[in-house]
Amino acid sequence: MKILIPTFYNNYGGSIYILLKCKEILKREFFTILKAPLKESDISNSSLVSSINNWKDKVKILPKVIFLILKEIIFLKKKGFDIIYVHDEISLIIYGIISKVIKNKIIWHIHLYEGKGLKKVIRNLLCDYKIYVSKAQIESASKKPFYILNNFIEKPINLVDSQKRSAKLKKIFMIGTISKRKNQLFGIKLISKLNDNYQLIICGDILDKNYYYTLKKEIKSLKIKNKVKFISHLDREYIYNMADIVLIASQYESFGLVFIESLAFGIPVIAPDLKCFQEICQKIGYNMIYRQNEINDAIQKLKNAKDMDIKIFQKKVFEIYSYKNFKNNLLNIFNRISVEWQKK
Repeated sequence: MKILIPTFYNNYGGSIYILLKCKEILKREFFTILKAPLKESDISNSSLVSSINNWKDKVKILPKVIFLILKEIIFLKKKGFDIIYVHDEISLIIYGIISKVIKNKIIWHIHLYEGKGLKKVIRNLLCDYKIYVSKAQIESASKKPFYILNNFIEKPINLVDSQKRSAKLKKIFMIGTISKRKNQLFGIKLISKLNDNYQLIICGDILDKNYYYTLKKEIKSLKIKNKVKFISHLDREYIYNMADIVLIASQYESFGLVFIESLAFGIPVIAPDLKCFQEICQKIGYNMIYRQNEINDAIQKLKNAKDMDIKIFQKKVFEIYSYKNFKNNLLNIFNRISVEWQKK
């Protein structure tokens, strides 16, 4: 079975990290190619993303998109791929359309959400199989065959003992692309209510420039410039070994890779009471969940969590969300689909 993994991602985050690991695993048993079509065209990712929501942009970019689709149809026919394994919405749309022409099967690995109303209907029509990253992600019964594949955490190589971290200045990290969904504004408002023994480090690539400027204005307005620092995406071990506590304030998450990564590094983490975090907490017995968007509750959980012993939760995270489990489950999914494919 030949597998193509196309990607239209333009920044490095949890989803692209998982995508690359999936490619590594699958190529051991199947002929697998990773392809980034935008790098081979003159279409920018930003223009393609904006065209999804803006009719004027859609008209301007339509000829280029049609050319891209025709080019990919020729490529797919020539190479003879059986499965197209997509991880992002743009790939689903483009290759979903292509699959209706050349009869490939589409597997959609849903890292975020599958949408609502007409969007959900269209996305369902474009795929043949779905892979969810958590039970919490499934809002209603799927009409397409689906599998659940929890994300994983790799054991850290270089781990700093939490007791060796600075006792004077507690560094609160928010890790993730800078965007409204990740809700870094919540962290800025929270740090403004804490004393100078705390510092907020916002770590991630800028996904939404306007939102980034909003954050900068809020920092200036609250007069907390010395309490907030921005850093770009760095090596995960370097990031977590600097952190004393991790704050998640996302408006929505399908799984929450940062949550289990934090515990794996022995770092206390607090997060809003989203279904995905509740699901993880139930599995490992962790309870540092605050009521979403309630700063005072988050501050209380932060103070309770900052000095807690994480070792027991660290062990459970490695047992449940191991790379070995992820690898075996992913291969099982594709082997089952391969058997179905051969029967047809």
